[in-house]
Amino acid sequence: MTAIARKAKHRERKSKGLSVLDVEVDLTELTDSLVEAGYLAEWDSHDRSKIEKALSRALVDLTKVTRSKLRKLVEV
Repeated sequence: MTAIARKAKHRERKSKGLSVLDVEVDLTELTDSLVEAGYLAEWDSHDRSKIEKALSRALVDLTKVTRSKLRKLVEV
């Protein structure tokens, strides 16, 4: 990927309020959890791009659930 393309992707993410993070994880534990939760098909558990997409979906769902629970707590 060229520097221009990387900069364009960075600007696109920034405009959407998104970031890229480097996180150390136990990949086996992560993929097992994503498969068990239904975010990743077992046959995709060795495909890094599929794992990244599954993790992204799981994190989006987690933030939605967390925000929903927080709203309910505040309403009480």
